[in-house]
Amino acid sequence: MRGKGRILIVDDDPRNVRLLRRILSSEGYEVDDAFDGEEALEKAFNDPPDLILLDIMMPGMDGYEVCRRLREDERTVAVPIVMVTALSGKEEKAKALEVGADDFITKPFERIEILARVRSSLRVKKLHDQLVEAYRKLEEKNLLFESELMMARELQQALMTHRIPSIAGVELSYRYIPIFTVGGDFFFAEAVSESCLGLFVSDVMGHGPQAAMITAIIRTLLSELLPQDPLPSKLLRDMNERFASVMPRAYSGMFASAAYLRLDARSGELLLSTAGHPPPILLRSDGDAEMLETQGSTALGLMARAEYADLRLQLADGERVILYTDGLYEARNGKGEEFGMERVIRTIEKAKKLSGEKLVERLIEEVFEFIGKAQIEDDITVITLSYGDGR
Repeated sequence: MRGKGRILIVDDDPRNVRLLRRILSSEGYEVDDAFDGEEALEKAFNDPPDLILLDIMMPGMDGYEVCRRLREDERTVAVPIVMVTALSGKEEKAKALEVGADDFITKPFERIEILARVRSSLRVKKLHDQLVEAYRKLEEKNLLFESELMMARELQQALMTHRIPSIAGVELSYRYIPIFTVGGDFFFAEAVSESCLGLFVSDVMGHGPQAAMITAIIRTLLSELLPQDPLPSKLLRDMNERFASVMPRAYSGMFASAAYLRLDARSGELLLSTAGHPPPILLRSDGDAEMLETQGSTALGLMARAEYADLRLQLADGERVILYTDGLYEARNGKGEEFGMERVIRTIEKAKKLSGEKLVERLIEEVFEFIGKAQIEDDITVITLSYGDGR
């Protein structure tokens, strides 16, 4: 990407073109324009831009057809396309998504919305370009394979939580075991306020640089949505919609499970929502463990629109919530037997008197003792969130 990015504006109305050009140029973007579909295709194919703002309603070749042709050509298949339209119906937006649009701006547009969507789309384009370049280097020089993977690992590790937020009355312990240099599991903890902890856990389909790419997208979306979405269900709903719209075409069909919770250390109130993720486990103060099921749980990226529900709990002093990825209970021994959720629950209940850190270690030890000489086939992440002075 050159500079801040080069943007092609496609609109048959010169007034719209002038307005968009003025807004984007003032922010340092390089801008080109086209006033019909044929001119747009010629310019895009000859020198692919970093982003295309495409009007739908144009005489001759409309925006749908322009978008379809751009997606059929390898030179422009990965260029983000944001449809600019006065149409607000679901059918029009569905048709735009079918032909390959990544996002929408509805007329009359506002400067703040235009710039926000442009920045978001260009961030994804930049990440995509970086990944493509990494693959090119790997193909040219196979000896650099390990070093390139290490770069991806450093990217992923930089995006994950290492410095646990310090909140009185809350203790977080975790263990992350990837099967490759770069895994598909990801988690992030943040102090939402002085007394509230937010915890996000995700399991991306796949491993390696591809998983690092998806992790980077999820982390970018988290940064945008965490400040504005107080409810876990709303954050997952908004993230799912943005995830589907910003995913590069090369990664269509990719998805990620996720769980997000917020714990208020002062009141003990816990809000939880999941998206196709294994249900967290509540270890009660009496030593009994139970799974926390939520409704409407659809993995991120499987559907453009999905609804999620919040589970609200009141934690008692000394109670814990355990989050994990499916690699924990799907680990198999040499006979092909799974460790299974029954063993997970049983191990947690037996370890009820241990600290959160020791409980995590006990779970991992039990899994590896069970599989013996067999190898784990998926990443394993285990996190315990302990509440109160009795933790």
